Amino acid sequence: MAPEVVTRNGYNYGVDFYTLGALLHELVIGLPPFYSKNSDEMMSNIVNKKLVLPKNISRPLSDLLHRLLHKDLH
Repeated sequence: MAPEVVTRNGYNYGVDFYTLGALLHELVIGLPPFYSKNSDEMMSNIVNKKLVLPKNISRPLSDLLHRLLHKDLH
């Protein structure tokens, strides 16, 4: 879920890009971004935590994931 969806502050087409980034993250890394076994913690992570990627991810992929998983909470 995109941060805008988690916070219920309204959203636009940008959540589709975030969702694409989340899918790509899960395909490449094996887990969704901000994953936690505890769903409340995961929702908090989605809204509050900075994205951290493994060091072995290529620079172009890292840049793409950071752009797609950008938190737009306004």
